[in-house]
Amino acid sequence: MLQNLFKKGFLPYPFHNLSCLSLHANDLNDDWVPALACLLKGTPKLKSLHIKRYNIPAKRVKYSQSTMHVFTIRYWESEKLAFVHQLEEATIQLFHRGDNDLELAKFFLKHAKSLKKMTIFYSTFFSPPILRLVGDDGKASTAEIVYFPSPLCNMENYYQ
Repeated sequence: MLQNLFKKGFLPYPFHNLSCLSLHANDLNDDWVPALACLLKGTPKLKSLHIKRYNIPAKRVKYSQSTMHVFTIRYWESEKLAFVHQLEEATIQLFHRGDNDLELAKFFLKHAKSLKKMTIFYSTFFSPPILRLVGDDGKASTAEIVYFPSPLCNMENYYQ
């Protein structure tokens, strides 16, 4: 739905007083990331952001093995998101491929000076050393990073 609003020109729509945002998606793919960035540009007072997967059984979700563009930390830096310096809490549930998700988590850790807690839900597809790299790029705050294995994220057997 978010990408449809974006494609039809309904975003950016300013949510100037929004302080908490929870989003559910199937994937952080090429269509979804620019729409998310556009939405976040309109939330200058955002303090809490939660991005999670839809609660859809893995067998019902079909994923493409096609090459996907990775929106790196540089992409997020270029978006100049006003809320990032006051973001206090973030939750990201890593998706089946995870590259865009990890880059967004790195961006928050590097730039969110008020961040107190970052929660990352991950699948067994991501090894702990890969996850530790998320926090090793110089955090802007003393945020606590909490990792949780998530059964909803265990998608590696369902690529089609």
